[in-house]
Amino acid sequence: MEEKRVNLPFEYKGCLALIKNINAHVCKQCGETYLPPRSDGLVKNLIDRLDKNRARLQEVKAVVETAA
Repeated sequence: MEEKRVNLPFEYKGCLALIKNINAHVCKQCGETYLPPRSDGLVKNLIDRLDKNRARLQEVKAVVETAA
């Protein structure tokens, strides 16, 4: 595992969301991303704030998908 700052995409209430520049552990072999407890807590806090209308998601103008 390697500690890195990553952009974390996730789905929230049917919308694609992206948390930029969060600390994570990334597997050097498969690339799987795991959040350490502090980062996991930040994500949970953000979702709670969104649910209570104390935070808003920024609208994205375009999404581009590329072939692997």
